[in-house]
Amino acid sequence: MVTLLNPEDCSLLEEGVPENFVKPARLSELIDPFLSLPPRNTDISGCPPARVNFDLLHKTAVLVGGILEECIDMRERIVELRKITAQELLKRYAAGEQDFAGVDLSGAVFPSEDCILKGINLAGAILRNTNLCSANLANANLEGANLSNVWLHLAILYDANLEGANLEGTTLCSASLNSANLKRANFRYGDFRGASLENANFEFADLSNTNFARTKLTKVDSLANANISKANLSFTSLNNDFSGVNLSGANLSFAHIYACDFTNANLREANLTGANLEDSIFKGADLAEANFTNAIYVSIYEAININLAIFSNTRMPNGSFLNNNCQVNR
Repeated sequence: MVTLLNPEDCSLLEEGVPENFVKPARLSELIDPFLSLPPRNTDISGCPPARVNFDLLHKTAVLVGGILEECIDMRERIVELRKITAQELLKRYAAGEQDFAGVDLSGAVFPSEDCILKGINLAGAILRNTNLCSANLANANLEGANLSNVWLHLAILYDANLEGANLEGTTLCSASLNSANLKRANFRYGDFRGASLENANFEFADLSNTNFARTKLTKVDSLANANISKANLSFTSLNNDFSGVNLSGANLSFAHIYACDFTNANLREANLTGANLEDSIFKGADLAEANFTNAIYVSIYEAININLAIFSNTRMPNGSFLNNNCQVNR
């Protein structure tokens, strides 16, 4: 009995599997993608299930009763089998199916009304350039999915898992991402304006060049180790722990930054023009070339670097004003 396996996630490409067959998904432990495939007759029937990526191989394992017989190039067939339309997915979802891990929906257009896909599994799916405006993806599993340049305006993504997903250039304006897992996701050049982000977790996320203008971030769960360099945070409301975070070149102009912790943060060349920094901490922060023009409640005495920083009509916590020609006493 021959079974073809998808090389990206070891899902079955063709049926006809014995009931006692254990889906092998630890082939990565047997295969060195830079060297060779496992030898013929390798018994992998007892490998524990887990997701694995075979992008470098573009191979499909051919198994007989759990014994690896040979490996053949099936890349074109795999792409053909994984590609589905929005209409097909919606039909299958309505029939009770929820597992669509690894499918290719690139360029698909979903209806803007009544697109309810709550709890769907799209882990590792390809959704680039897809229109999911107003879609309900609450509790969806999108871990590792490719959502680059996707339209998610007004989408519902609360409690969704987007860990490690690629959302570069994606529009999330006015989307609901409350309690979403956004760890290690790539949001470069994304647009979060007006999004709801209460209890969202951005740990280790790449938010560089992202647009958060006029968005409330005060209740975000975590931004630990996130890269927020060159992001647009102008006119935002912030009450977050930014300790150790990279905010170099970020636009924080006219933001309400209340009691934020910027300990050891990188704010080189950041724009804080007109920002309200009441009770914020800059201990050990790098503020070189940052612009504090017309900013208020600025306490920079514990910063480690203010070289070439701009202070013009900058109001200090004690009510005094600091300008570039003033001597800063540490």
